[in-house]
Amino acid sequence: MYFEGYYNFALCTPIFPLALILFYNNSGLIQLKKILILLFSVDLLTNLLTTYFETEYGNVFPVTNVSLIIQTIIILQLINSIEKLNKRIVNISCFFILVVFLLESMVKSNFWIYNSITLISSHVLVIPIGWIALYRSYKETSEFEFRILAINILYNTVFFIDIMFEDKIQFSRELYQYLLLFTTSLYIGANLLYGHTIWSLRKN
Repeated sequence: MYFEGYYNFALCTPIFPLALILFYNNSGLIQLKKILILLFSVDLLTNLLTTYFETEYGNVFPVTNVSLIIQTIIILQLINSIEKLNKRIVNISCFFILVVFLLESMVKSNFWIYNSITLISSHVLVIPIGWIALYRSYKETSEFEFRILAINILYNTVFFIDIMFEDKIQFSRELYQYLLLFTTSLYIGANLLYGHTIWSLRKN
């Protein structure tokens, strides 16, 4: 009962950074601001739709499968806006993840099934590019840009480690519950850190 309330609170947390970024004005970061608004909006919409699909159909995968692709492409654009990547690399990465998604969906022939290959592929794609960009941008970007990128890449890295061991952990109900609590707290923490970053630098 308590965890359900905590989980529902987690689903609402993208509201915090979204509301703050709408009031964060910096003429030099217009493109980044647009991408962040899009990222937080898609995240929040995904949470609302997953709640609806879970209630009405008992299955959230049609929403999460599509959202995964959209958010992966947005994150690639986020990285590119902070640390300018080769345009061809960005385009190839976006094309690659779309192909993986379409092939996996066609092979499974069921849009209501968890697209595990696409999920793993998206993280394998985003995380190395993100860490390279983070390393390169350490001294060349603003504090705001660096902290936003760091939060995103750290969150995705920890989440990726989590999903890699999820199949083994779920055999233990107690351990799986702790894992769920951890991932929920991680999600809340990431959104609150986004919000704190936007607010603290907004005041300066």
